[in-house]
Amino acid sequence: MELAPDLLDRFGLAIREVGSMQLAVERARLHWPSGEARVWVLLQAAWSGENVVALEVCGASGSVRRDIRVPHGEVRRVRLPLSLSGGAEPLVLRVHAPIREGASRVRAAWLPGATVQADAQASTFGTLVGAIKQAVGIREKRPALQAEPLGELTLELEAFAGEAPIAAEEEAVWQPGMPEPLAFGLRVPDGAPAASSATRADGSGERPECPSCFTRAYAEQVRAERRCPSCGNAWAL
Repeated sequence: MELAPDLLDRFGLAIREVGSMQLAVERARLHWPSGEARVWVLLQAAWSGENVVALEVCGASGSVRRDIRVPHGEVRRVRLPLSLSGGAEPLVLRVHAPIREGASRVRAAWLPGATVQADAQASTFGTLVGAIKQAVGIREKRPALQAEPLGELTLELEAFAGEAPIAAEEEAVWQPGMPEPLAFGLRVPDGAPAASSATRADGSGERPECPSCFTRAYAEQVRAERRCPSCGNAWAL
């Protein structure tokens, strides 16, 4: 079976695979002085079928949990709000994403064992090729590779002055059959590592940030449609 596109990889995000799910923290912000924190997480299923993932952000002031359904092939954005009475504090994102019985892998694995390893018994040429692939992180179709269904990520909060914005709690940012996500407005964090020219398309023109969901879209498209192409909220430039 042909693997689904690895869209998170195309945008230079730090990816983690937990059970059936591949995820990346798009941003984690603390709005001061209100103490309202917002964590945005992007999800794509690594296994077939409709997968369910439990996301829980935990801190000293409390926690928030959401159960998210992610259909095969889709990329979803989830916003997790949390009130931090003590201001900035360490936060942990806990993930529970069990692999359904009978499911098969639909995206290349994001696991340490998914990179090609150099074989000491192989020919000199084969060893060299394996070492190069390992160095650049090329991944192969390895259906048997499975991640543990439980995982934790430490979150680093960025501090922002002012009230926390209102945004969609959950949305599909890409579905099979949609245009390429770069044109659709999936946001690339500032300072993200460079991707290869084969996976990051060239863009031109102004790309302002949506005041509702913070995705970036081409100004020409926003002026024509008068709404965000990602969250659909009204947006006038």
